[in-house]
Amino acid sequence: MVYNLKNLREAYDKGQRFKFLFFYSHAPEKDGHISETCLSQWWKCQFLADGVKYTCAEQFMMAEKARLFNDKEMLSKIM
Repeated sequence: MVYNLKNLREAYDKGQRFKFLFFYSHAPEKDGHISETCLSQWWKCQFLADGVKYTCAEQFMMAEKARLFNDKEMLSKIM
């Protein structure tokens, strides 16, 4: 199945049900193991994009928004 809104609606209307993965938090479990919380935009995971170091995907996304709107003051705060 190609996942687009039209196909999903048609499948749902025909009675197909989908399983969703809900998660909360952005930290390892108390016992230290990693669960689905690692899918959070806030999960701490340093990476480089175009030579710039980010601490999580959320920081990257907010920085890109600040760049899009040429908001240098906010970009500085985000970084």
